[in-house]
Amino acid sequence: REDSLEKPPNQMSSFSETKINKLLKETTKDDWIVYNQKKLSRIYPANYRVDSSNYNPVAYWNIGSQMVALNYQTKGLAMQLNHGRFRDNGGCGYVLKPDCLLGKIDAKKMSLTIWVWSAQQLPKPNGALKGEIIDPYVKISFHGTNSPSASTYAIANNGFNPIWGTKYTFDILDPSLALIVFAVMDKDVAKYDDFVAYSCMPVSAVRQGYRNVPLFNVDGSKHGAFVNCSLFCQFKIN
Repeated sequence: REDSLEKPPNQMSSFSETKINKLLKETTKDDWIVYNQKKLSRIYPANYRVDSSNYNPVAYWNIGSQMVALNYQTKGLAMQLNHGRFRDNGGCGYVLKPDCLLGKIDAKKMSLTIWVWSAQQLPKPNGALKGEIIDPYVKISFHGTNSPSASTYAIANNGFNPIWGTKYTFDILDPSLALIVFAVMDKDVAKYDDFVAYSCMPVSAVRQGYRNVPLFNVDGSKHGAFVNCSLFCQFKIN
């Protein structure tokens, strides 16, 4: 890091996942936020990830790093968070840092109430055309400074128009840094529950009122069986 401090602002320094985690233990989060206000940094996966697994990128976005590299060939939560982070700003692939990463005053806390009313035209796991009718439920999770979560109950044998009508209230720290993930799962008593679809977005992009939340395949695509699937939710910012 000492060498990188000598570089001009238009030159980028790269840190491996292992290196940045070590440096974060030796310094503070605020030190890195200030560093990334004046310098460019790139974080990339550790060399021990020979299986092309991914880390959680949120921790590195939240210290102001401008580029957080992921193994795009590996689908899962990390790539879903990446998809959600950059859906903002028209999905152009570039978003501005929030005020709290620029040394400005920003909201420290918010309370968000979510009603999960229903879902429409949910596909089978992996978009399969054949198989049992799913027993869907919805997991809501937040990823940021804190990580509250909740889950609806499962509805048996209804992937077409399941209705939950459940209400949850979450207290979110540093909402401008947080992401919300809706994951639709298929309840399975005999084995692990199957992933069906997801939607991820920045908390700062949530708008109050009744909203149709589009759902995506595990790879972020929305074609075939995923064209019309969605959640119907209501949001209230307190």
